[in-house]
Amino acid sequence: MTTFNLFSIDTKHILFSSVLLGCCFASSHSHADVVLKICHEANNYPPYFYQNNNQSKGLLTDIIKTAAKKANVAVQFYSKPWNRCQKDVKTGKSHALYAMIRTPLRAKEYAFPSNQDSHLWSASYPIFF
Repeated sequence: MTTFNLFSIDTKHILFSSVLLGCCFASSHSHADVVLKICHEANNYPPYFYQNNNQSKGLLTDIIKTAAKKANVAVQFYSKPWNRCQKDVKTGKSHALYAMIRTPLRAKEYAFPSNQDSHLWSASYPIFF
């Protein structure tokens, strides 16, 4: 039996916000009127991300907001079930989603930063057998 556990966060929910960084810094110039649409799972995973009074909050959200402000990009957060967030990115309704762990299959479907230092958040997972 394999167990993944980091503060009660399912492994599928960590680290895809790196797509955000790719979106923010991929273009050679940013415009204040650009709105980056970002989806996150509707479930709450405090302190990383959660909904409070219908607003996205948490550590990962704060990191994204800070990066977007420095890039002069407006950000619109919204939440949906995890699979719908993924579908929104694939269909272009959303520019990014967070947080997602990189796997070989996901690397084919989504853009992840090639530089390890560009990830929004890094984590090590103990695996117990």
